[in-house]
Amino acid sequence: MNAIAFDTLRFVKRLQAAGYTSEQAEAQAEAYAEATADILVTKPDLELAKHELQQSVSEVKHELQQSISEVNAHIETSAASLRAEIREGNLNMIKWIVPMLIGQTAVVAALVKLL
Repeated sequence: MNAIAFDTLRFVKRLQAAGYTSEQAEAQAEAYAEATADILVTKPDLELAKHELQQSVSEVKHELQQSISEVNAHIETSAASLRAEIREGNLNMIKWIVPMLIGQTAVVAALVKLL
């Protein structure tokens, strides 16, 4: 239970001055002290919450960095695969264009010879 600065004697005297009996005033003071002790936050509570929050943030940061690294690796793999496909496509174009140019040159040469 957290300790708080609460003057129960002064509280009891004020209640008695307002018309409460001694037993009623003491019961009220005791109940109030117990209720507020459970809901008030102390500095150690805040330090613990801060530490837990920092730890959670650190874990999330680590997971995020790991996910980013995985995405980067996937992007690099995909980019390398695309580069290979582009190279292969260029080679295929060359394989088709060179014979067509040779054939076209032969047709033009044959036409020139006929003229």
